[in-house]
Amino acid sequence: MSSDEHVTAQPQISVVLGGIGTACWCIQILPQIWKNWRRHTTTGVPSHMLLLWASAMPFFGAYCILRENNLAIQAQPQIFCSLCLLCWSQTLYYAKKYKPWQAILTALATGAGFAALELALVLGIRIPYNKGVQWPLTALGAWACALLNLGLIVPFYQAYKDGWRFIGLSFRFVAIDFAGALFSLVSLATQHKWDKFGGASYIIVMILEIGLVVVQLSWIWRNRDTIRTARAAGKTYDEYVAAKEQKQKIHDEEAVESARTSSDGNKTNEDHVEDCCARKHASVAAETK
Repeated sequence: MSSDEHVTAQPQISVVLGGIGTACWCIQILPQIWKNWRRHTTTGVPSHMLLLWASAMPFFGAYCILRENNLAIQAQPQIFCSLCLLCWSQTLYYAKKYKPWQAILTALATGAGFAALELALVLGIRIPYNKGVQWPLTALGAWACALLNLGLIVPFYQAYKDGWRFIGLSFRFVAIDFAGALFSLVSLATQHKWDKFGGASYIIVMILEIGLVVVQLSWIWRNRDTIRTARAAGKTYDEYVAAKEQKQKIHDEEAVESARTSSDGNKTNEDHVEDCCARKHASVAAETK
């Protein structure tokens, strides 16, 4: 494929829509980062999801650059990778108990490795691609799509372990991410040439994120009475359930202690009766003599 066959000037509407999608993807994970910092925990935020997303970006970035998608779409993987690594470093600090400098250096080193990988992919695949060899770019797009969407499957496994509930996952993040995927998808549709792997990635992301919302709404419906009672008590669901379990535990311990005391009392009465009987028998025996 010669260079003059590449389409470099994309329609203005495509650039605008891609810019909106990129803006959404620039800020999408910020609510999750803020929530992690405010709660001082990353419970319910799968670190594997973040790392898989970040690891998909060098491939997706190289793919978008080689495909000469509009600049807004090309910038998405770089920004998204950086934010994913920032959020991932939070999981290293809060969940894995890394020291702050260890978490930061690990994220920076990983990011540098991803940047080097993307540069190598662009330089290595550009030559055969310009000569009309398509399969390396196809493989690149397929691998990026697989990693990106595999990352979204991880939360479902975590939700399964937590009773089909997403604990700690910011649904503002999910909503913004969905909007980013939607605008990016429409941006690709308005380009001169449809990008099948980019489009497939955005579509699958949207489907999986709809699944996230459906699962969470299902959990809310199943536990609506407990949630309503907790709110009336001025507590979160987890605080209310923990307090209820603690109260039940104390009640059970008191019941066991009461049963033990009653058993000891019965045993004392039986010993007293046996002692009286023994003394009576001894007295009768003495009188007989």
